[in-house]
Amino acid sequence: MTSTTISVVLRVSIVYLEIFSSCIFVTVAPEPVGRIVNGIDSQIEQFQYQLSLRVNNKHLCGASVIGLKWALTASHCFDGGIHKSPIQVSLRGGSSSPFTGGVIFNVKKILLHPLYTTDYDYDVALIQSKTNLEGQNIHPIQIADVNYNLIPGSECVVSGWGQLNVVDKTTPETLQSTGLIIVETNSCNDTLREHDGIRSTMFCASGGVKDACQGDSGGPLVQDNILIGVVSWGVECGDPKYPGVYSKLSFAGIRKWIKVVTKL
Repeated sequence: MTSTTISVVLRVSIVYLEIFSSCIFVTVAPEPVGRIVNGIDSQIEQFQYQLSLRVNNKHLCGASVIGLKWALTASHCFDGGIHKSPIQVSLRGGSSSPFTGGVIFNVKKILLHPLYTTDYDYDVALIQSKTNLEGQNIHPIQIADVNYNLIPGSECVVSGWGQLNVVDKTTPETLQSTGLIIVETNSCNDTLREHDGIRSTMFCASGGVKDACQGDSGGPLVQDNILIGVVSWGVECGDPKYPGVYSKLSFAGIRKWIKVVTKL
């Protein structure tokens, strides 16, 4: 095993490292709250598109229902190569808990964006379910189109089941959510310049001490009932100096790929 220290926080659950013992062990500079940081308990009735992406029956990442057989998440959730073995992957929908209730869906296929790189460019992935993503409190959400205007200062909502904190690696029993504000791109790029900034496939949102973090990766960022982003990466979760970074679903190279694959 090798050990790598990075300051960028992957917002995937530490369970990932437990599942893939062959992966590089990653340690991060103080990584505070890994839930939706300073969020509130939320009910699935208000977030019917929200899914728990599970590997070997353990919550790993968030995902969103986008169609009858399709879910959307982040490619980096599969950096260990588990997308090549979808039999180990499942989705839980229709429950406020990542542990019980709702419906479990087995996965047929996982597709990473063909231009995805491990520095989070094109950080989106599609999951095809073996059966229809249907049931009580399970409903698809519309994806932002290419011409969707991300207005700096406008409000949006992120949700998920990320870890409570880096020391206590437990997953919250209830879905968390919090409101964020879209950050102007140049401003975000300047703030994150020491971390190589952001690409055109990304955008930023911030809530001061409110944020997404480990275990929230792949989860939805929503504005006016439109899915506009996927939780991707960040620095020092919940640090008001650093906004969170999201995959931009209205970026042409992302949105058109989703449409070609899913017809959505």
